Amino acid sequence: MSIPRLPAPHPALPVAGAAAILIASYPSTLPRSPVVAAVVTAVLCVVATVPAAFATRRRIRQDNDSSPDRTGRVVVAAAAAVSVVAVIGSGYWQALLRDQLAAAAGTEPAGALFAWQWAAVVAGPALALAAAVIWCPRVTAVAAAMVTALACGYLPAAGAADTPDRTDDQVLYSALPQGEYVSTIERRAQTLAERWRDARTDRDAPIVIAVPTGSGWVDPDAVEGVRMRWGSRVTVLALQYADAPSWRVFAGDRDGAGRSATALLRALITTVPRDELPPVYLYGQSLGAIGADDAREWARTHAPGVVAGTVLAGPPDGSVARRSDTPRTIIANRSDPVARWSPALLWRPAADAEGTIRTGVRLSRPPWLPVVSFLQTTVDLAGSLDGPKGTGHRYGTEQGLWIGRTVDRTNDNSVR
Repeated sequence: MSIPRLPAPHPALPVAGAAAILIASYPSTLPRSPVVAAVVTAVLCVVATVPAAFATRRRIRQDNDSSPDRTGRVVVAAAAAVSVVAVIGSGYWQALLRDQLAAAAGTEPAGALFAWQWAAVVAGPALALAAAVIWCPRVTAVAAAMVTALACGYLPAAGAADTPDRTDDQVLYSALPQGEYVSTIERRAQTLAERWRDARTDRDAPIVIAVPTGSGWVDPDAVEGVRMRWGSRVTVLALQYADAPSWRVFAGDRDGAGRSATALLRALITTVPRDELPPVYLYGQSLGAIGADDAREWARTHAPGVVAGTVLAGPPDGSVARRSDTPRTIIANRSDPVARWSPALLWRPAADAEGTIRTGVRLSRPPWLPVVSFLQTTVDLAGSLDGPKGTGHRYGTEQGLWIGRTVDRTNDNSVR
């Protein structure tokens, strides 16, 4: 009794699936869990093979002895071999990133076995889905629709990933009143400035305006760094302008951070005489960095000399001015995908703005490829906060320590 063989698909289908797996296996800049990699690989496989199946109209040869059929089988075998090699190579890359992190943290490395475990977890679902699309397209389409419907019906809506943090009692923080948003920003800024004026005991103590993220979060490590630099003399002011994840605020009201930071800076200037205003510094991380730079630009034309310096931590690529003629320092972790992400990454590599200093753990970084690097960086955004400080989008006390310092650009970014 002979075992029936599956008919060979049109060569375009296995080629499309292998291309998708190659793209999904391109090296990332951050360690990625095998489950996340498996989902990304499987999704790209389906996205690539489904249109190919429709385009070729499932032209499968039933005559197993025909020349086109043999060609199709050769293409399937070659595509499967290329896919498996790509996934194993991706596993070795992930093991390398984990070993580099372990060396920096003084922990145990991942080991060579990790790469093969990675390949087993990642390759299986992708190859199974590709085979299902090729040989059972109708069943696959129905199953995909059912899974999508169930996921949409039962998965809860995503909440804020960066929950507001009121840091410590030494920070003058203006929380967003319930149900009130931008309409009260000027009044709230004036009230916060008056709180600072009434509470100050040292007229020369510096002020740091810390622009929060979209949810109103101010990084406690940044505040700790400010305290390490100036002690208890410094005053940190923060004005909440929204209460949602930063990505949502960025998409819906990108200028909100800048309006709030500018309003607070303007309120400080009008609260005390100009000659009694101590040095004012601007600081922001991520979306807050965009707001801090907007306030710096406003001060450059409307209140020159008031802002003594600006520190931006991890601003998205292209979101702040490329050049600055006022004191500004941008710090970005070498592995931070947020600092590299922008739609322009589709057609060009990320370009650092003037004054950018790369910090954090040194991880191997793949070369830029059009479209592919954009997709990989976008996936890396989801895990950008999972690693230790100094990796991804996680920063430490160095944020606050940079405030008030200047950089000698003629001597390899030395600090003075």
